[in-house]
Amino acid sequence: MEIPPLILYPYTQTTLRNIIAFEQCFGGEEDLLHISHYVIMMAFLICTPGDISKLQDEEIITNWLGSQEEVLNVFKQLRGEVVDVSKDHYADVYNKVNQFRLSKFNRHWATLMHDYFGSPWSFLAVLAAFVALVLTFLQTFFTVHTPSHSTG
Repeated sequence: MEIPPLILYPYTQTTLRNIIAFEQCFGGEEDLLHISHYVIMMAFLICTPGDISKLQDEEIITNWLGSQEEVLNVFKQLRGEVVDVSKDHYADVYNKVNQFRLSKFNRHWATLMHDYFGSPWSFLAVLAAFVALVLTFLQTFFTVHTPSHSTG
C-alpha cells in the first residue's frame, strides 16, 4: 500500500480546511473530493501517538507542528469538517486492510512476531535451536543407517 506523504506545518489545518470547504462547495461530486477522502483516510489511520510515529518512520508524515498530540488534534478536527462523503475513494483500501487484519493467519503471525520475536536475539536463538535439532537428527540417522562391514 502506498500513501501520499504529508508535511504538517502550523498552517496545514487551515489550508486543508479551506480545500475541503472548496471541494464540498464546488458541488461535492465524488470524483472531486480527493483531499476530503485523503483526510478521512488519515484520520482513520491516526488514533494514537504510536500511529503517528509509525507514519513518521515510513516518511508518510513530516511533523513540523511539534508534539504528536497536535497532529492528533489536527486530524480529529479535520475529520469533523468533512460532511457526507458517501463513496470514499479509499473504500477499497479500507476493505483490503480490514481483510488483512481479520485474517486468522495474519493475526497469529503478528502475535508470534510481536510476542516472541521482538528482538533479533530471540530469532537467532530459535534458528540455533533449529539447526541443532536438524544436526542431531542427521547424526542419529547416519548412526542407525551406517553400512555394516562383514568380515569374511
